[in-house]
Amino acid sequence: MSRLIAKILLTVFMIPFAAMVYTITFIVQDRVFRYSYTYSSYNYSRILTFVYSGLVAWAVIAAYWLLLWRGQIRWTSSRISLTFLSALVCTAACTVFGKLLNMLISLDTFSAFAASALCPIFWLISTVLIWRENAEERASRVAGGDENAVTCPICGYNLTGLSEPRCPECGTKFTLNDLFSQQPGRTTINQDREIAG
Repeated sequence: MSRLIAKILLTVFMIPFAAMVYTITFIVQDRVFRYSYTYSSYNYSRILTFVYSGLVAWAVIAAYWLLLWRGQIRWTSSRISLTFLSALVCTAACTVFGKLLNMLISLDTFSAFAASALCPIFWLISTVLIWRENAEERASRVAGGDENAVTCPICGYNLTGLSEPRCPECGTKFTLNDLFSQQPGRTTINQDREIAG
């Protein structure tokens, strides 16, 4: 099994693991504080239990996610800032969502559960978008540092060894002259002939 497939499988197992952490945290906290609730504070305490369980699950998801993918990401200052900013935006968005849901269905505890469970999922989606490699990073990775590699000028895919001047990644077709003229530091076949002639 390749490392990438292992990481993808570990990613799939993360959500059930986080759900288990959420459930265990909720049950333990509910059992510990159950007898300290008064009737008037029961609903508020239950909401705090959902929020606390969501925060614990989110901390586990964040640690798991960062440890799993940290080596594949080019950590620029903007990516680090956007990752933290996305956590704040997701928290604010889920808080608003919880309030709106509570206004619609008038169930405080369900609204707290929904908001606390959705917040880390929204954060995961945002990190996938933030951590996605840009065209320059992809071209560098696909070329593999081989300065003689012929890469697609559109998407950066390594075309070395292919039998036709068509990129299998993005589908763009080239003439050989067009393809070679768009490679860094290279000239076309006709220019080579003119230089040699």
